[in-house]
Amino acid sequence: MATVSDKYEYALIFLHEARCFNWSLVFRSDVDKAKYERLASLVLRAFLQEAQAFPESTLLEHFWSRVCSCNERLDTNVTALFAIPRVVDSEVIEMVFLRLDPKTIDWAPILRMADDMLRYLGFPFFNTGANVSSSGSGFSIDDTINLSTDGLLREVHADGGLRGDIVLQSLAVRRDGPRCVVTKKNLRGKVHESGFHEEDTTLFGLNSDEELPEGYWYFSLARLIPLPCHSNIGFLEWIRIFAGDSCAERISAHVHGLRNVFNLELQAYRALGDLLWAIEATPTATGHKYIFRRFAPRRGIPTVFLEDGEELFFGRGVDHVCLSDQLPDPTLCNVRLAITQALHASGATRLVASLKEDADDTDYASVCFTQDEFLNILNAKLQLAGGSLLLSSEETDR
Repeated sequence: MATVSDKYEYALIFLHEARCFNWSLVFRSDVDKAKYERLASLVLRAFLQEAQAFPESTLLEHFWSRVCSCNERLDTNVTALFAIPRVVDSEVIEMVFLRLDPKTIDWAPILRMADDMLRYLGFPFFNTGANVSSSGSGFSIDDTINLSTDGLLREVHADGGLRGDIVLQSLAVRRDGPRCVVTKKNLRGKVHESGFHEEDTTLFGLNSDEELPEGYWYFSLARLIPLPCHSNIGFLEWIRIFAGDSCAERISAHVHGLRNVFNLELQAYRALGDLLWAIEATPTATGHKYIFRRFAPRRGIPTVFLEDGEELFFGRGVDHVCLSDQLPDPTLCNVRLAITQALHASGATRLVASLKEDADDTDYASVCFTQDEFLNILNAKLQLAGGSLLLSSEETDR
């Protein structure tokens, strides 16, 4: 019988061969913008590789189930392959496609899987502009200054945890300190719904006479898991497949709370939304340490000068002791890191970067797309370039 490791290796061999199957998802190559390379097999391969880090992942089983649903004879061949001990690589494709022509098979189920992973697991993480939570509580900075840390924590958990970003920003400063954990620049300013800030020397409970370094920097509240993800049933379903039930439950438990957020200087915040860096959480004898993972050259992220592998330090604020159990959640860090790595490995980040470049041509300082708007634009670009369309939202919702 084939082992789980065997089935994973078979999947990689299958997907390498799949680049010749006339699959229809495509993206623009960095090498030659007039040419297009196939994306579906790269997306599936990258997410399968990253899923290996999560013991509860069922993505591999889901993948083979989708493959087998494409053709009855294909199902028979795969079942026969799995029923015997490991075969050499050269025999895998021969056995899978015994008495079959890959180009005559309807690959819609497996293409839909690739499309769904991009739609629900990938693209929402680019959407930094959709990270704002409800601010219906009417809280202001002055309100947070007058509340104790315990009082602010109660506000976070009130009414389902939707008390606005101001409360979470205040708590993040009290937990981590008044500087960006990535750029080390001072976080000073008043937060407005427009996203712009004004100087304020009494930021979040800091004494007005406290001496701070000269200058102040715009900042934003960053989330490991964007809020639209949690409200999207498709996202949670795919997280369960990709990373397991316990990861999905942990996301549900912390997505609205302090363990999902930290303050960032604006350039670092935008770079996080462009998936140019991420955080890896690794276990230690006393808890976890946080490692900066870079996906761009140093010159590619203004104000961010950390090298890949450097440690990030949370929990150095004035109330770090009482908030020591509210540090960024390691599972959320590593889920975001795995998805970021998969999107880079598959080439999807380059496709999104080209979309954002086109958006910049419209003279808008910042363009934020809803999930459906993003896919509509992507479909249009692929069609104009002579590529095939992604599946529509109606098809993927079936």
